[in-house]
Amino acid sequence: MSDSELLAMLIGSGTPSESAIDLSWRILESAWGDLGNLAALDFSELCRFAGMGIAKSSSIIAAVELARRLKRAVM
Repeated sequence: MSDSELLAMLIGSGTPSESAIDLSWRILESAWGDLGNLAALDFSELCRFAGMGIAKSSSIIAAVELARRLKRAVM
């Protein structure tokens, strides 16, 4: 799966005019396609996208935090 497809799975749904895949693509594009930049986005930056509220933003932030913890546990 691509990064945008994985992100879309976390997002779950888009808006009536945009799919979750398209929304995830726009979010990744704003982070220059870099997962490190995506990980640096906070609630306000994620919520500025139409279709992204607190719940969806929280899912992304939680997944990023889990990835950080996993990385520390493995090292």
